[in-house]
Amino acid sequence: MLQRANQQRSSSRPRGAYRDGGMVVAALARTGLIVVPILAFVLVPLWITSTEPRILGMPPIMWWILLWVVLTPLFLLGVERLRSR
Repeated sequence: MLQRANQQRSSSRPRGAYRDGGMVVAALARTGLIVVPILAFVLVPLWITSTEPRILGMPPIMWWILLWVVLTPLFLLGVERLRSR
């Protein structure tokens, strides 16, 4: 009876779990892909204090923010693709 209960518990694991650490690597990759845009928005503007050189009339901080507004959805798309595997 006890063995049957243990077999049922072990079969309830998600498919692919604990196989070669793949789930752990995927979880770390998802976390990394989420953290990178957050750090780019929060930490890097603290170091970009110059107003020169201007690119198309905009200071570097505005270009940095604009770049990450475009890149963040790509990072989140990567997270979703890793999650759906």
